[in-house]
Formats: sequence, C-alpha cells, structure tokens
Amino acid sequence: MIDKPPRFGSKRFREIVVPAFRGDPATALRGLYFMATRRSIRGWSRLMLAASRAPLNYARWTRHGELRAFAEFRGVHPRSQDAAPIVVLVLDENFADDVVDATVKSIRAALDDPLVYSVAGHGRGLQPLPRSDSLLRALIALAELHGTAWLLPVRAGDRVSGELGDVLARSLGTGDETLVYWDEDHLQGDRRCDPWVKPGWDPLLFGALEGLLGASVLSLAAVKSLSGHLPDVPIDRPALERLLFDIAAIEPPKHIPLILTHRADALGAKQVAAQMPPAPPSWPSVSIIVPTRDKPQLLAACINGIQRIDYPGSIQTIVVDNGSRDPAALELLESVEKSPRSLVLRDEGTFNFSRLNNLAARDAEGEVLCLLNNDVEPFDNNWLTTLVRYVARQGVGAVGAQLVYPSGRIQHAGVAVGLGGAAGHIQKGVEPSVRSFWTWHAVTRETSALTAAVLLVKKSVFEEAGGFDEAFAVAFNDVDFCLRLKQRGLRNIYVADVRLVHRESESRGQDRSAAQARRFADELARLQARWGTERYSDPHFSPLFSRLVERCILAP
Repeated sequence: MIDKPPRFGSKRFREIVVPAFRGDPATALRGLYFMATRRSIRGWSRLMLAASRAPLNYARWTRHGELRAFAEFRGVHPRSQDAAPIVVLVLDENFADDVVDATVKSIRAALDDPLVYSVAGHGRGLQPLPRSDSLLRALIALAELHGTAWLLPVRAGDRVSGELGDVLARSLGTGDETLVYWDEDHLQGDRRCDPWVKPGWDPLLFGALEGLLGASVLSLAAVKSLSGHLPDVPIDRPALERLLFDIAAIEPPKHIPLILTHRADALGAKQVAAQMPPAPPSWPSVSIIVPTRDKPQLLAACINGIQRIDYPGSIQTIVVDNGSRDPAALELLESVEKSPRSLVLRDEGTFNFSRLNNLAARDAEGEVLCLLNNDVEPFDNNWLTTLVRYVARQGVGAVGAQLVYPSGRIQHAGVAVGLGGAAGHIQKGVEPSVRSFWTWHAVTRETSALTAAVLLVKKSVFEEAGGFDEAFAVAFNDVDFCLRLKQRGLRNIYVADVRLVHRESESRGQDRSAAQARRFADELARLQARWGTERYSDPHFSPLFSRLVERCILAP
C-alpha cells in the first residue's frame, strides 16, 4: 500500500519538519508549500527527501521509524509459544576477550537463555564446539545434540538487536524454510550508521557482498539433511559464509526486513563489481532497435555510438522512423539505410513505443534484441559485450544498464514496482558515488523491471512473451513486459557496471497536453488493474523504504 502522508501539523509531521530544514531548506520549503496547498503526497515526499540529507538522519530514524517498523511487524506476525531454541556459534578466534564479551552480552540480552558455543574455546560460560576440526562435522554434531534448534553464527565484535529474540519467535517455524536472514548496519563506537537494507534473496547481490553470516539463522536439522550436498571445510569465516550461500542456493531463504545485526566492520569499503559471467560458447548476433522521430543530433550521436561498439558477434541496426519531417533527419536516415547490416523501417502512425519495437522485432535477424532509445549514448565501446554476457545465460529475461542524466546523476538503476502505486526508478537523481544505500545502485542485482531505454532480451524470449503490449503506447510498457517475463520464471538483471547517458524524453518531449495526461491516466489504470501495483510488494525492494519517492529513503 502507498505510504499515507501524515496530517499537516501532526506528531509524525513534526518529527520530520525540523530535520528537513536542517538537511535541505529549499526542498523542505517546497514540501511545506505542497502540503499546505493539499498536495500532500508531493509535499511529504519532498520533506522526506530533505530530511534524508540532514546530519544524523539515520539516528533520528532509529528513534522513530524503526520503532514503527517493529510495531508493524509484531502486528502482522503473532509470537509463537513453541518457538524452536536458538544455538549460537561465536567465531572468536584472534579476538580479545572484551570484544567477545560485548558480542555475547548482546546475544544474552536478546535471546532467552541461549546456549553459546565458541570456536576458539574462550571461557566465560561458552561451550567448546564439538568436532571443531571440520565445519560440516561440527554442524552435524550440533544437529544431533539440539534437534530442531536454529543456529545463529556470529563473528566476535558484532552485536545483535535486543529485538532479535522476539522477532525470531514470530518468524521461525511458520514454513519449511531452511535459512532466515535480516538487515544490518554498522557500529562506530556505540553509534549505529550505514544501514544495509536488503532485498529478497538475490544470488547476484549476495554473491558479491556476502551478508548472511551474522545476520541469519540456519536450521540445524536442514544442515543434517543437506550434508550430502555440502563440502567439508575447516571452520573459518569465509567457509561458513560460503556454506550459508550454498544452502541458500539449494533452498531460497526467507527475509526479515528489519535491522537486527550491528556490525563491527562497515560493509565493503569499496564499491563491489559482480563476478562477470563467462563468455557464451559463441557470441549471439544482436539486432539493435532504435525508434526515432526528427531530432537528428540525438540520432546521429546514438548511431555514432553503435558504430563504435566493440562486440565479438555480428550486429544489425534497425532504425524505426515514426514520421520524421526534419530534412537533416531524413538525410541521416538515408545514410543509415545505405550502411551494411542496417535497416530503416517507417511507421507514420501516432507515436506508440510498443508498436514501433514490435514492428522492428519481427524483422530483426539477431538472436538477441537490444532496445535502444535514440537519446542514449555510451561511455565506452564494451557495454554491449558485457550486457550480452548476462542475457545469454539460462533463465535470464531482460537485462538493463545504469543510465545517467547528462549531469551524471542516476536516471535508472532498476525499477521497483509499487512506487507511487505504479512503478518508479530506484535511486533516481542520486550521484553514482554516493555511499548512502549504495548497494541499490552500485552493485549488479536482480530487479523486478527495467527501463526499455536500454534493454536486452533474447528474441525467442521476446516472442514467447508476446512482445510489448501495444495498449501501453508510452508509459509502463517496459514494466508490464518485465513483469510478464518474471511471471514466466525468468530473472531480470540490472548491470551496475555498464553506464550510458540517457537524455530522457528529449526526443519526444514531456507529457503536458490534456490528451497526453488522459493517455497516461489510462495506461496507469491498466497497469494497476493488471498487476495490482497499488498494493504490490516488490521482493527486490524493501518495505522499510518509502513508496512515495524514487530514492532509497527509510519510511519515517
């Protein structure tokens, strides 16, 4: 459900007004104006954006927004009276006693009388780990000792939330899950900062960043049953993290969207590049489809970028002209038509992005379709090769890239379904180098939808899905298409390591006329009716974030 803005002057409203003016007075003032003039959603989103720029904004959220998140979670998840016990494994090798003590203290404060095992054999009431020469044998021994218990592996130095025990009592045993994980942040002294708010399970993201060890519990009974599929390795942090990931790959884990672990070390000092998929056995042919109308400068820059592509396979360029009249544009189209491996198609009808791409797809010779807006320019010559590595993989639907405005700010880093009751671009307007919630724009990951401004898909997949729905002439055609791919069990992937410039809507202009407004309203209604986007819970976005703004902003 869309976040509901608070009443003007209410307690919740007052909680955010002061930090909003501390963070960005000009944006806060606009927000107040919109709320005072009964445009509450627009006003509240601007106040949240301004407050997110205030010093110590996260500390403010932990005092207000986080308490509401815990209360909402308890309202939905009743506490089990027969919750399985929790067994804790502290990875305490090479840590000082006071560091281990702080971790154990937080565990005992959060859990009811937990049994805590130690890898290094520290004293102070910690149990020595049985069969500690082998990770898998040690876990099987724990399973034989504790039956239905869950294992919480924690690295010494980390701490857990005092709410952890209550949350787990409301979460475990409600299904047949093997692994349950949650969100985390970083401790600087006793101050919490740098939250990692996680999505639903995503092997691409977690394969690059890890993030399960210390922020998850594992069914010991499941470990025993899966032992034949798991490697036996010595006990250390990388091996245990890898074991958790391997188990998650067998049985996708459940996510608790609450911050329950406080790390001693910050997540990733540098932005992390995903492991590049291997090259396909043979590089598929690609048809690049460019819809256009007039604007010869944009089309020339786009065509020039295509000509510079360094790609091992063959490329066909298809330009779909939708009624150009500019003499310079017509001259450019004529030169494109003379180029080898190029095709110009003409459609004189009213602009319909879906129809133009469907028309080109039917004549495309390539095994892969690359939809490319005429207002897109690449930064380098290897972008297509990188994207094809992903789209060529089994089980992949659509693949997209990071797009930035000419100013350098992000225009597209994946699409979250449900934003604003429809869909929106994650982190729109953010500088790519910004560290706040950087895992959402700087790391390759799975996403529900992608913009069609740069979108790759196998031609066979495009045809099997029925192409674009031409009832979505301008808006939401890419969202609808990607959701249909997802419905077929395919994964849509945002590749953060590929960046192109997108001069959004320069070729067609903004929707300002009454007719355009009616058309947008019709397409929005169609999207909402088909996909229930007003209440859509996007597994690749977090319910901790506001649904009113195209940024990763914690809902107050």
